[in-house]
Amino acid sequence: MNPSSELYQSYIREMEQFAMEQLLAGRMNGCLAVIYEHMIYTDMIDPRAAGILPKILCSSRVKCDDPRMKYVIVRCEELKEEEAFLLEHGEAYVPAVSKNTVLFFQDAYGGRYLNISHRKLPVMDRKELLDRCYEVYPDHPILKLRACEAVLKKGVEKEEEEALLLEDTLSQLKLNPVFEKKLLHLVTEYYCKKAVSKEEEERCAFLIQLDKDLLEPSMRRKICEIFIDCNYLREAYNMLLTYEIEDVDPEKLLKLCTRMILQQL
Repeated sequence: MNPSSELYQSYIREMEQFAMEQLLAGRMNGCLAVIYEHMIYTDMIDPRAAGILPKILCSSRVKCDDPRMKYVIVRCEELKEEEAFLLEHGEAYVPAVSKNTVLFFQDAYGGRYLNISHRKLPVMDRKELLDRCYEVYPDHPILKLRACEAVLKKGVEKEEEEALLLEDTLSQLKLNPVFEKKLLHLVTEYYCKKAVSKEEEERCAFLIQLDKDLLEPSMRRKICEIFIDCNYLREAYNMLLTYEIEDVDPEKLLKLCTRMILQQL
């Protein structure tokens, strides 16, 4: 139907209301995808809608050609958990949480297969809606992951804002250990540089509370040396004992020992 026609215009408010009702209910199929494409606008997105819409915007229509398959399993490489979607007449609408999403297919007996003939087609292309969702509700897991991927590619450039994004993601989402390690390394590097710059009194707060078990030995050594330079002697000493760090700069070790002896006098 022509959007400029009188009949179309007379029902546009009802169609917009219907689209928003279906969206807030989290429903998705081929017909609704067309309706969402034409009836959802940026100024309609509030925090409630932004909590649901990213999953729909990132959905793809998966058509499986093998009748034995009953479910499509969506595995995002960045996350620890996976999602399962029922195949109805060989078809399902599944969210691509990140660009590193892998699809498996599962039969009625729980067997899983990777090389199953299927087709996957994105159902919507509305980047401006995703951008609006991030403005309204930046804590959405899909949006957080995509923002973290962008930071990983270019490094921490917006200082505190991007470092806090990485911290929040590490604490709020159940991440794959490999991806978790990448984020942790990047945010730790940022706070190491911040501590060395001596810009503020609480510059080592993040490094002190950080779980050092998750770090590489070279990063532990770096943090230990920073603690010595910043006069966090007890923290540095505990790290040396706990992780048996052996390659610390001898001058820094001398500084640590001298200061700890002086404290005892």
